[in-house]
Order: sequence, then C-alpha cells, then structure tokens
Amino acid sequence: MKKLLVSLVCIVALLAIPISGCAVEPTTPTAPEKATYNWIFGAPWVEGQAKYEYALDWIDRIEEASDGRMQVEFYAGDLLGDYTVQSQNVSVGKQDFFYSSPSSVNSERWNAKQLAFTEYKADLDKLWELFGPGGWVYDFYADVSENDCNWHVDALLLEGFTGMVSNVKFEPVPEGPQGLKCRIMASETWRLVAGALGFNAVTLPWGELHSGLMLGTVDCAFGSTGVDDYVMFADVVDYAILYNTHFGCIIHGMNKDLYDSLSLEDQGIIDQVSSEWARIVWGEWQEYEDAEWAKLRASGQYKEIIELTPEQWWACAEAVRPVVWPYLENIMGKQTMDKVRAGAVQWPITD
Repeated sequence: MKKLLVSLVCIVALLAIPISGCAVEPTTPTAPEKATYNWIFGAPWVEGQAKYEYALDWIDRIEEASDGRMQVEFYAGDLLGDYTVQSQNVSVGKQDFFYSSPSSVNSERWNAKQLAFTEYKADLDKLWELFGPGGWVYDFYADVSENDCNWHVDALLLEGFTGMVSNVKFEPVPEGPQGLKCRIMASETWRLVAGALGFNAVTLPWGELHSGLMLGTVDCAFGSTGVDDYVMFADVVDYAILYNTHFGCIIHGMNKDLYDSLSLEDQGIIDQVSSEWARIVWGEWQEYEDAEWAKLRASGQYKEIIELTPEQWWACAEAVRPVVWPYLENIMGKQTMDKVRAGAVQWPITD
C-alpha cells in the first residue's frame, strides 16, 4: 500500500510539470496575402497623342487603387502589332490588356450601331447614355466581347465620327466617287458601305495605308476616326472628307479568362477604376478634338477639309441603310437593329 501511494504521488508530480513545447498559446489569425500581378498592356497610340496619355493615366489609377499589387507594363505604338493583332493577342492570352478600336476581324458583330449613318452630329451626353455602363450599346459590346472574342470590356471610350482621307476631290454623294479605289478594312460591312457609296472597295491593312496612299495603290481611305487620324495622313493626301458614317468607339479590354481568374475584390478594382476613368476621358475628349481640329485647319496641311451638308449626308444614308441594315440584322438580330433604327436620325435633319 505504501508503494502504491508513492507511485501515485510521483504521477501527480509529473503531471504538474509543464512539458516544454506542448503548451498551446492563443494566436491571432493572419489574413491571407493578396495576389500581386505583372500585366502586359498594349495600345497603338504613340507619345504626343491624347490616347497615349489616357493609357498612362489608367495605369497610374489601377496601380494606386490596388496599393501597387497590380503592376502594368505598357507597350505603345506597334510594338505588339497593329490594333487587329493586339486584339487577337488578348483573345488567346498572349497579351493581358489592350486599348484600341474593336476589330471586325474578331467579330463582324462589332458593327452594331456602326456604319449605318445613324447620327449626323454628336451629342456626347446622349451618346454616353448608350456607350456608358448600363447603356444598351455598352451591354451589346460586352456580350460580343465575351462570346465572340474572349474579352472582358473594362470601358468604352469615344473616338469620333469616321470619315475619309483622299487624294481626289469629288462630291460626297453616292454618284460622286465613280469607282475610286477606296481602302477599307477586311469587313463585309465596310465592303457594303463602300459599294453603296459608289467606291471600288480595296482591302488594305491599316499598317500599309500610309504607303498605299502615297504610292497610289488606293485613291482614298475610310477609317479615319478622330482628329489624330487625320493628322497622321496629312502629309500624303490633299483632302479630308467628313462623311460621319458612324460614331466610333474604342474598347479598353482584357483577356476574359484572366478576368475570371481574379478575386471578386480585384475584379471590382478593375471595373470601378475603368468606369470612373472612362467618364473622365469622355468629358475631356470633345475639348481636345475641338482644339486639335482648329490647329489642323489653321495649318493648311489639307487643301480642303470637306464637311457634308445635311442634304449630302442624308443622300448617303438613304443609299447605305437599305443595303447595310439587313446584313447587320442578319448577324446581330432584330432586337439590336430595332434599337439602331429607333435611335437613327431621320429627315429633315436638325443641326
């Protein structure tokens, strides 16, 4: 019995001694570390152009909003290829972001509300309601981007009305061009527009257009959208013809698979920053265009800058709409084209 009591005392004594390394200390849980990124962003604009500065501004905003977690390396001009190449790069994940004109090479459905002679003059506040988040044009382009191109639309930016540069002067009505060789991009919609306006359509990449006009491969070219484009060709052509075929927009987009892989917080940073940035750019753009057009007109680089009268523009609209609108409805659906028709200018045109 005495041995049993001694044994019990020893056991109790051993249990009372703390075992080194086994004591449980209360700990404060640490938040998981947030992801960091290094992204590639390309745009065909070059230093000195407003869109180049806007691209840099977006980068600054996205890096600040993410506390430096989102780092963006910017490639300007054609370092990553022209705008069609870059948009395709983003589709397949070779490039993370791009900021450029949407290309019909990726989808003919990009021509919604385009190439249809829908507006004669720009009302930017009204257009923002269509092109800004929640507008039907924005929603349509977001759908085209995701389902046709594997892009996520961060923002739509305004670019201006599309017109023409030309080495030949003619009256800008359907019977005026008389088969002049007119550069268009590789797009069935553009081919129909050019044909309805009396041109002989010639497909030519944007990167070859400057030399094509200089060498006489083409007489004229559609595709100039905004004053920067007209400045670009002022050294090789004599006339700028402001057809106002459609109101062009620029997309700021990213690879959709990349966007889907981000946390909800990081998706929100991109969407919020891009939307706020787009509204600022939209508000500043008209002032920039007006100032640069005034400089271009005063420079005398063009022999003549031709603006269509309401009568001339309407003659073109009457020629184009019956040819192009049925094709657009076939590829975009009746619901979308009903919205285009409902918003299109009718005669008489009020300036």
